[in-house]
Amino acid sequence: MHDQLLSLRRLFLQGRRVALTQAFLSWRREGLACSWMGTVRGGPFDELSFDNGEVALRGETLDGRMVEGRAVVLLPDGPSTLLEIEGSGPLRVEGREL
Repeated sequence: MHDQLLSLRRLFLQGRRVALTQAFLSWRREGLACSWMGTVRGGPFDELSFDNGEVALRGETLDGRMVEGRAVVLLPDGPSTLLEIEGSGPLRVEGREL
């Protein structure tokens, strides 16, 4: 078992572009189950506001592949340059579910 990593060039949450300097999505497969999460550096993120539920995530990797899924966004308290994302459901890369 090991983590796989995708570096993102662009990221959209609920259709809103997120300002970033670095963004990564990582996933781990354990048997038939796959879990994923993300880390976004950049900001400021104080313009983002989501309910505590899931949001639509769409992005583009550094090599041009499109990714999409649903996630819970953990907004930072105060002025932080780190945003955390917890995957909720499948992550798709170029339309293929991981």
